Amino acid sequence: MSISRIRWRCRRGIKELDVLLTDFLDKHHSILHDKQLDNLEKFLECTDMDIYDWVCGKSQSNEKGIQEIVNLIRAKQS
Repeated sequence: MSISRIRWRCRRGIKELDVLLTDFLDKHHSILHDKQLDNLEKFLECTDMDIYDWVCGKSQSNEKGIQEIVNLIRAKQS
């Protein structure tokens, strides 16, 4: 999937997620390898509430690849 398509999928129903995910992708997509981009696509298939809880640290994904993306997003949030 192209970066522009992933960027479009970063647009969420929750404005805070929209800003966070789009900002993360814009700043860090060039350092993500193919497997991480695949995991990011899987992550973006999840519900807004799951994503929100994961990035806020309220819960964790049971899927290792998705949790890796959550950890990257949380680490790059500055």
